[in-house]
Formats: sequence, C-alpha cells, structure tokens
Amino acid sequence: MASDLARARRTAELVAEPLGLEPVRTTADLREHDIGEWDGKTWEEIERDWPGAKAEWVAERIDTPPGGESRSAFHQRVERGVRQATEGRPPGRFLIVAHGGVVRALERLAGIEPTPIEFLSGRWFSLDNGRLRAGDGFQATRRRGEDF
Repeated sequence: MASDLARARRTAELVAEPLGLEPVRTTADLREHDIGEWDGKTWEEIERDWPGAKAEWVAERIDTPPGGESRSAFHQRVERGVRQATEGRPPGRFLIVAHGGVVRALERLAGIEPTPIEFLSGRWFSLDNGRLRAGDGFQATRRRGEDF
C-alpha cells in the first residue's frame, strides 16, 4: 500500500517488483499532512508571511495551519490508511510507502516521540490485535551508481 502521490507510489513499485509482491494499491489516506496555505512555501517564506508560526507549529502550539488539516484529523486519516492496508487480508507483513509526516504520525499513534526522518528512511511498525507498536528505524542505502 502506498500514498497515491507519485513519488511514494513509484517508490513502492520499485520495491515491490523485484520482491515479487502484488501490484501496489494506493490511498489518499497516506498522503502527507495537508498544510494548506503553507504548501509549496519554504520555512523562510512561512516566517515572512506568518511571523512566529514556524516555531509555534514545530512546538505543536498551532494545531491547524492556515487553510490546512488539523493534527488530529491527519492522525485519524493516517490510522485509517494503515488499517485499509491490512483489512480483510491474512496476517503477515505489509509494506507501506508514504511520507515523513505519516511516519511521525504513526510514531505518535504508537505512543512514542516522533523522530526526524531522513530521505529514504522510515520505521518498522507492527499492528498486533489492533494495537500499533513502533519498531526500529531504518535507513535505505543505495549502491554506487544506482538511482532511486
């Protein structure tokens, strides 16, 4: 399962194909946090247009960016997306390819403090009897000359 945004979907396809996994299913529920009017802007532009907002957002004293999605709505959407990935399927391992904000939301849902996400990295999670548990983080590596 992957976010329906092109970069996540394509990454999932590149991983799934050589492993012989079934075709990648996508869902909008695994998209990044909708930050409304801040979307596409740099932190510098946000600071210029909304003075102090970056610090307030990072400190989680702002729940909803201007015109965007609240943190609680985002977390509910991400949780729904993860449950969609496993619903009606036999127990096993599932690969979900999404975005850094989704990983941080899952960390919160699993009861741990969110961690910074590097490019091509993530965290293993397990869903046991409806309870989300956070596992180890990982960093994907590429061999010299490989493109992602």
